[in-house]
Amino acid sequence: MSDTVLHVFASIVYFVLYGILLVYAFRYLLTGRYMPVHAQAAGHEWGALDPKTQAIASAMARVVGAGMLTTAVTGGLLTLGAAATGLAWLKYLAPIPAIVFCAPTLHASYVLRRSAGAATPMAPSLIALILAVGGFVLWRM
Repeated sequence: MSDTVLHVFASIVYFVLYGILLVYAFRYLLTGRYMPVHAQAAGHEWGALDPKTQAIASAMARVVGAGMLTTAVTGGLLTLGAAATGLAWLKYLAPIPAIVFCAPTLHASYVLRRSAGAATPMAPSLIALILAVGGFVLWRM
């Protein structure tokens, strides 16, 4: 396979990665409540929380969503810049936002699974990390 084809495929991998993060970002930003897995870990549903705790959890979910949004936009722009210009330093930076955001997210999911026995979704963070590394390897070829 030619270098150009591999680089186009790497760009597609990164755009898919950051597109998925963008979807999750809006899910967290717009939901205003915690997810079913959080209810399982906490041992009670959203409605059982007092209003102050709901406000705190809602704010924290929006902070996570904002972090995902920042990661998706930054990574997408780095990928676009690398694809449009071919600058090597942009190619090396493109996976960094996903790795910096998704590695701690994977760790937090693992800790929550281990300590609370909740069926936390570890697969999305793991898939994102695999895509980030895979895109990097394709660009290096």
